[in-house]
Amino acid sequence: LIMLPFIAHHVTPIQFGKLEIITSIAMLSSVLIGMGLEQTLFRFAGSENNLRKRKNIASDLFGITIMISIISFLISWLISPFLSYLLPGELTRYHIMLILAVVSLEGCISVPLGWMRMNNNIMSFFLSTTSRAIIQALLTVTFLIHQRGISGVLEASLIATLLQSIILFFCHVKSAGISFNPKTTKLTLIYGIPIVGSGLLSFSQNGFDRWIIANTTSLTELAQYAISLKFGLAVVLLFQPFTMWWNPKRFSILNEINGKIRFATSVSIGTVMLFTITPIILLASPLIIHNMFPESYYGAIPYIIWVCIFMLIKELTELFNVGCFCGNS
Repeated sequence: LIMLPFIAHHVTPIQFGKLEIITSIAMLSSVLIGMGLEQTLFRFAGSENNLRKRKNIASDLFGITIMISIISFLISWLISPFLSYLLPGELTRYHIMLILAVVSLEGCISVPLGWMRMNNNIMSFFLSTTSRAIIQALLTVTFLIHQRGISGVLEASLIATLLQSIILFFCHVKSAGISFNPKTTKLTLIYGIPIVGSGLLSFSQNGFDRWIIANTTSLTELAQYAISLKFGLAVVLLFQPFTMWWNPKRFSILNEINGKIRFATSVSIGTVMLFTITPIILLASPLIIHNMFPESYYGAIPYIIWVCIFMLIKELTELFNVGCFCGNS
């Protein structure tokens, strides 16, 4: 969000629209490549009291993640020419390969970060995520100043992601190890595949809409819609301090003495936070767009109220929905 005005001043609305199509590819790919592994980690390692067993689960899931990353990268290389022809926006194979390479590494990042959150390794988590953000921001600024356009934005993302994944690889191996267990693989498939299916359906709400707009209107219209989505995303980001703590802890809290009461209290606190954050974003977003963005992006303002309401309902749904995840499936 901090980088958004800078990027908007250095790429045209048409280029921004193309960037949004590329981002939607990442959304879809991350669902498939992620395989629900982070949620699987929270569910089974989070409800396990024995530290050794917790580590074994984290180690096995990381091994599965590495395998999926390698396979997904190879598949990405093969299908990228087909995707560049199929998708709207006249995307190049190079752009598609860049974003798919980033997504292939995300699984190797999400499991170690999830393990850090579960073990309250706050500083390690903070340094890892913040360093990536700073490196990516600095590289993006540098590449855009040197007229690299959307290629520069994607190259900056890949370099920052690669550095973070290398660091987290060594951190996770040191903390939990890396292994492969067929039993854990079976457990992951039983628990993770329905999550993947749910994520694919969610893509129709958040991702596929970009493809429809690009095909039925224009990339300029898509750029304005995309800007409104970024401000809607601010609702999610401002709620992150709560969800970062809550999601890994919810199953262990539920299993404690008086766990249901503590659980209900935490969900109530989260609900109040969401109903406080959303109106703030609704009021602030039009002012920010008028004062910090080129006039060609002012068309984003009418969409913001609807996007923010959608994000509010989406976050409330995820906050309340824990019953579906408590079993073994």
